[in-house]
Amino acid sequence: MTGHMLGAAGAIEAIACVKSIENDMVHPTINLDNIDPQLNPAFDFTPLKARKKEVNVVFNNTFGFGGHAVTTVYRKYQ
Repeated sequence: MTGHMLGAAGAIEAIACVKSIENDMVHPTINLDNIDPQLNPAFDFTPLKARKKEVNVVFNNTFGFGGHAVTTVYRKYQ
């Protein structure tokens, strides 16, 4: 919900991932008004509003212009 920040996008996503773990908060999926009934009901969607839930691991894909792609995984420190 921030728009594209070019080179800073990956850093902001990393911060959001770490804060999600720190605060045990699942970020919302914006614009998810109608969930397809054919989708597996076991999928845990988070439409429109953040939700409190234990978060131990976050998997993040960052895609940039020119074919740049990075995947990072963050885990709660035990």
